[in-house]
Amino acid sequence: MPEKLPKDRGDQLIISFLSIRKAIGILGIALPFALLFGSFVIDKCDQIQGSISAYYYTEVRNIFVGILSAVSFYLFSYNGYDKNDRILSALCGLASLGVAFLPTSVEEPLSNCVTILVKDSYISYLHFFSAAAFFLLSAYVSIFLFTKGSPNPTPQKLKRNKVYKCCGYIMIVCILSIFLYTIILKKAYPFLIECKPIFWLESIALWAYGSSWLVKGEGLLVDD
Repeated sequence: MPEKLPKDRGDQLIISFLSIRKAIGILGIALPFALLFGSFVIDKCDQIQGSISAYYYTEVRNIFVGILSAVSFYLFSYNGYDKNDRILSALCGLASLGVAFLPTSVEEPLSNCVTILVKDSYISYLHFFSAAAFFLLSAYVSIFLFTKGSPNPTPQKLKRNKVYKCCGYIMIVCILSIFLYTIILKKAYPFLIECKPIFWLESIALWAYGSSWLVKGEGLLVDD
């Protein structure tokens, strides 16, 4: 029979558990804002880049890599409830590292804020695969794992489940929209490039991702 933890020790573990979830959520929500405002403050760049990943080539690349690395660290530290939680969290953490350290390709015209440029199609493909895997796995976790619970959920739990599912579906829609834009709409409607659709779709997906984890960490819709 497993050893029962003292109450104080158990409470500390629960607080730590919830803190990890909140940290993941806050970092996900903060990333687009940190890149936008960091780029403006650090190198006075008032141009929005074509994608979140394109900020790797600007002066705020350390913020980009640092936040994604922190998300990865927390995901690797997150044990969840069972083996599936641990495996999926580790895979998401690995995908996050892939997004951070396998830079995307940046096409012409280049922004004035770009300070370095690395063009490697193979690395770029790995980057896209990592980004897609990160959001799709995160969507699965949000829709199917976060919604698990007792047979008699509380009213707040039912509300949280709706948030988890909504966030998961938003991530899926954003990824599919990016794919549709890249394959079809970008060539058919070149004027859309000026609207930075990939940046905004990625930002929305990150906000959904962060919101799901923040709610899971009992930052919102907490049981009485």
